[in-house]
Amino acid sequence: MQVRKHTDHVETYDSWLRGMEQLQHLTKESIAQARRMFERAIEAVEKAIRLNPRPPTYYLNTLGWNYFLAGQYEEAISALKKAISHNPNYLYAHTNLAGVYGELGRVEEAQAEATEILRLNPTYSLEVARQMLPYKDPAVLERTLAAQRKAGLK
Repeated sequence: MQVRKHTDHVETYDSWLRGMEQLQHLTKESIAQARRMFERAIEAVEKAIRLNPRPPTYYLNTLGWNYFLAGQYEEAISALKKAISHNPNYLYAHTNLAGVYGELGRVEEAQAEATEILRLNPTYSLEVARQMLPYKDPAVLERTLAAQRKAGLK
């Protein structure tokens, strides 16, 4: 099975991967380093969006997920909602938004996203997500899946 990356923007993806590597160690210093890497990825995506005033949906999705990973939840929600407004059928923006809402304990909103995910892809499952998500760190993968589980996905 081919692992999907969230963007074709090399600088963004590199920063994201470095941030994910830092999260593997889970010390205060490594968490701070990971947050800086996600913030660099955010800066790179924001620059790409400035250069392309009509950005592809996946730019906005990538921006939203990096905001989430950096702990900037309201910004994540805003970017992911914008991605969905650009393309209401973009599954990954819905899965990411469900995860953000799940992580925040916003159960009704998370469940509404889960309903939309299953409308878009009736065979969606956390097991398939586990195989496709490009996380090296099992803790980050489990955090992502737990957030989606809180949204009611199975």
